[in-house]
Formats: sequence, C-alpha cells, structure tokens
Amino acid sequence: MKNNNAPARNTLEAYQKRYSAARADLLIMIALTILNIVLMFIGSDTMMLFSATIPYFAVGTGYWNNEPELTVFGIIVAVICVALYLLCWFMSKKKHQWLIVATVFFALDTIATVYLYASSGDIESGIIDIIIHGVVLYYLVVGFNTGKKLKELEAKKGVLGEGIAEDGYTNYENNVDQNGNSLYIRIADFDVKFRVLAEADYNGHRICYRRVKKVNELVIDGYVFDEIEMLAETPHELTAIINGETIHAGLRAPSSSYISVNGNDIAKKLRLV
Repeated sequence: MKNNNAPARNTLEAYQKRYSAARADLLIMIALTILNIVLMFIGSDTMMLFSATIPYFAVGTGYWNNEPELTVFGIIVAVICVALYLLCWFMSKKKHQWLIVATVFFALDTIATVYLYASSGDIESGIIDIIIHGVVLYYLVVGFNTGKKLKELEAKKGVLGEGIAEDGYTNYENNVDQNGNSLYIRIADFDVKFRVLAEADYNGHRICYRRVKKVNELVIDGYVFDEIEMLAETPHELTAIINGETIHAGLRAPSSSYISVNGNDIAKKLRLV
C-alpha cells in the first residue's frame, strides 16, 4: 500500500531517511549476530540470516568441538568484531565515512562466508545466506553514498525560491538572495527528538514549526530557515521569505503556536504546556 506520508524521491528528507535506514540495517545485523551466538549456547539449531558469519564461526569452532580454550578465544574474536561494527554504527551518526569502514568489514565477512560454504563442498546450501550478505553490502554502500551526498549539501547554502539550481543550492552571501528569498541556515536533523508545535502544507511547501531541546525552529521542506534558543518559551516570531511570500511561525500569548503566510494564519495550535 502506498504511504502518502513518504517523502518524495531525491528530496532532502528522502536522503535523510535513506541514510537512517542504512544505519538501522547495520544495527539489525549486529543484533542478529549477537542473537545467533546466544542461540548457539542455548542449543538451538536456529540461525538468523542478515548477520555476520565470522563472529559466529569463531565461537562455534571451539564450541562445536568441545574445546573450552578455543571457545574462549572465539568469544574474544566475536566481541572484537561486534565492537568494531558497533563503533561504525555509533560514529556514522556524524561521519558517513564510518559506513564505508563497516562495508569493508562486512565485505571480508562475505568473502569468508563464500569460502566456508565452498570449502564444505555444499555451497548450494549457502546461496540464500550469500545473497543476503550481498543485500547487506548493497544497503551499506547506498548508506555511504547517501551520507556523502548529505554532507555535500550541508557544506552549501541556498534558497527554495524559483529558478534555483538543480541540486537546490546557490552560493549567495548574507541572509537573502538577489530576489529577496531567504537562505536557509542548515539541513534539519530528523534523527533527533523533537516536538511539532504546528505544521502545514502551503503552495507545494511543507512547513513545520518545531522545538528541538531548547531551540525552536522554522523548517521548510527539510531546511531550517530561522530559529531561536530559549530555556523557557516566551512569545516570539520566526520568519522566512519564499518566492516573495513571508512565512511566520511562533508563539503568541498566552500559549498558541501558529504558522502564517503574508499575515494570514494557515495553522494554529493551542498549547497547554
């Protein structure tokens, strides 16, 4: 079924969701790898796919042969492997290059998987496992490329007015371009926890007035155009000009969030807290 709330392809929000999905896939792979080792120790014959082979095989080599010292060594190897994957997942939140590190690690794991099935003389039984390893690699590469694109976009400033470049960015200075359209401050982070204070669709734009920790932001189509930081909220107004239309968002006394275009409210929300 079609998701009407899904972001349009190749929009900023789509890139952000794609990158978050790649990091989530990496975390799922780590969790399933740990689960497989736990299942081994409780005597289950079940093995989850979408997981790493080297940590599992390192532990299993000693465990299946009833060799305690080799099992302990395998556990150490598994802990190191899982820790490296976790490091890649954690660091990739801010630096997309860590996803390529995870890709290299998992590529080595894929090579080891193919070798183990081939050396056993029964590679046919491992076809699904090998294919799924390839799928994980694909998503990691997509995540790295998406993260690279996001960083390139973050390094630029631009406008959301008419006649802009194909990538949505220009290099004007100050706060507006030569047509008077506002330049955005940065790409909005949708991975952080935030509270939507008001939101609306207007003339093809998605407008969101939200609070992130101590900062209230005016977000238009995934870009932060104006913001104000305050511990305790007081009446205020955030502003952006898009295609000659003035967009305001803010808090009116006593406690009403609003979004307006050219002085006309298009969204209002009574706030009790």
